[in-house]
Amino acid sequence: MFKRLLAVSIFILISWPLSGADRPDHTGGRPDACTSITVAKGAFVDGSVITSHTCDSHRTRTNLDMASPGIYPKGSRLLLQKRVNDDSLAMPAYQFVPTGEIQQAERTHGYINTAYPCMNDKQLAVGESTFGGRKNLQSEKGFIDCTILVRLMLERCSTAREAIRLADDLTGRYGYNDEGECLTIADTSEVWHFEITGPGAGNTGAIWAARRVPDGQASVNANASRIRQLDLSKPDECLASRNVFRVAQDSGWWNSSKGPFEFCYAYDPEGRSSFAARRR
Repeated sequence: MFKRLLAVSIFILISWPLSGADRPDHTGGRPDACTSITVAKGAFVDGSVITSHTCDSHRTRTNLDMASPGIYPKGSRLLLQKRVNDDSLAMPAYQFVPTGEIQQAERTHGYINTAYPCMNDKQLAVGESTFGGRKNLQSEKGFIDCTILVRLMLERCSTAREAIRLADDLTGRYGYNDEGECLTIADTSEVWHFEITGPGAGNTGAIWAARRVPDGQASVNANASRIRQLDLSKPDECLASRNVFRVAQDSGWWNSSKGPFEFCYAYDPEGRSSFAARRR
């Protein structure tokens, strides 16, 4: 089992993106290139379900270790921390600031602990690509940022759909405090693109949508929201937070009389035209 996990982790490390010198700078000095490629069942030569992740944060650690499974006394608490930019060192880095405590799971899975934890001992894997989205949606009230959310998924879940349900539960109760992110979540049977953003400044919760990559197909996320229309009558294909339509309509980002709802245009309106299209 762990030999296979190690092979996956090595792939992630050697997939580090090329220097930003040849890419357009559209983020005030920090070109982004965190890209996730996903392959659904039946699309790859040996039938594997795949998610990948190239990390371009420039602040994140590069070491790798194996986090062991854990057993905790009933009622234990888990301290959560948020990444905050630290420019006091020779190289850009992160500080980790406590945000709050949640109940610890009595049992946790082991996982490969990379910059973003990437795969657990149940063969649940998560990739990541930032899309940013509307700045006024980010809230400082929440406990959970993207890195913590990925870790909690891998510690507590065995399948992609379990991970999505956990994200809905925990961010709904404790709040998501990060910018817009796409997490590509794969198990041995299927892979989903899960896009999440904050609930608005001063609010607790999250807004999210998820689409399953159809069997026999592949997909990519490259720093822009990709989810468009949602048919929530088909939960095997689409899932979303309860507020996904309401917030867009109340904020004037979608008018139902002018056409169907599209997540990417409501919550990341610049992403498809000015962000992803300018990457090389």
